[in-house]
Amino acid sequence: PVVRRYLERLEARLGEGGFAPRVFLVQSNGGMCSLRSAAEQPARLLLSGPSGGALAAERLSRRLARPNLVAVDMGGTSFDVSVVQGHRIGLVTQGEVDRLPVRLPMVEMRTIGAGGGSIAAVDAAGRLTVGPRSAGARPGPVCYGRGGTEPTVTDANAVLGRLDPDFFLGGAMALDLAAARAAMQARIGEKLGLSVEEAAEGVLRVTNAQLAAAVRLSLFEKGLDPRDFALLSFGGAGGLHATEVAEELGIAEVIFPREPGTLSAYGILFSDLVQDIARSRLLRAEAANQAEIEALLAALRAEGEARLAADGVPEAQRAIEIAADLRYHGQAFE
Repeated sequence: PVVRRYLERLEARLGEGGFAPRVFLVQSNGGMCSLRSAAEQPARLLLSGPSGGALAAERLSRRLARPNLVAVDMGGTSFDVSVVQGHRIGLVTQGEVDRLPVRLPMVEMRTIGAGGGSIAAVDAAGRLTVGPRSAGARPGPVCYGRGGTEPTVTDANAVLGRLDPDFFLGGAMALDLAAARAAMQARIGEKLGLSVEEAAEGVLRVTNAQLAAAVRLSLFEKGLDPRDFALLSFGGAGGLHATEVAEELGIAEVIFPREPGTLSAYGILFSDLVQDIARSRLLRAEAANQAEIEALLAALRAEGEARLAADGVPEAQRAIEIAADLRYHGQAFE
């Protein structure tokens, strides 16, 4: 109901000025869907933003003749890792969001709570930690001057001179370096006996170690070697960390898009209209059940054609792919 009401308001407001476009939303699988489909199954939208970045990575891998890419998207609150192998991004039929299983196709991605707004702190054991708590957009990092008091990854970069305080956002926003230094000293430096610069450097070292660990896990669980990949860095904060993360992983090449902050939107421009339809049936995959399997596939195909027709896709532009998730007898997963 929440998503349906939001989409109804969106459509109504677009129509107020006589502007009535066909609106599509991006799904977790990298494809687009109509407002109707999104309202019926809003879980399809859970990873819609990050999936755009994965689509862009897949497209760039072809344009740059780099078949193997690790795409890392670092924004304000999270760090998303997706792997392009042989010019193709991976899809899974069951994902996980906030430790809850989601039985819908989605781009294969690993997300950790590490971004520019991730808060650095010293815990009770005297250990420096970064994230997953985030300062968000408001109040945001201390250097934004919006009331933030806890130092963040962005503040560490500002303290070390990696951000131009007079030309942040093209000069539209001045950074308060004095406030960032004071917070870094009070919350980190004094507790660990470090100078402001040492404290900021420590925050970045911890952060980069976490980022590298997420990439390493995404590759190692597939039996892949980081040295066979190039790193594609995007998102608002990605460029500040990419080279150190690549060095820690043994990756020799880092690729920076011209517009890293909007690469996910770029990927969405090349998204197809996609309908995923699934049915579960407990059958042995043997000749005796062929007729029932064929009837099941025919029903799925008919429903797919009907949905594409409802979305206004011309018959000549439709493509239907059939896949099956199977398990061996006695096995607990597909």
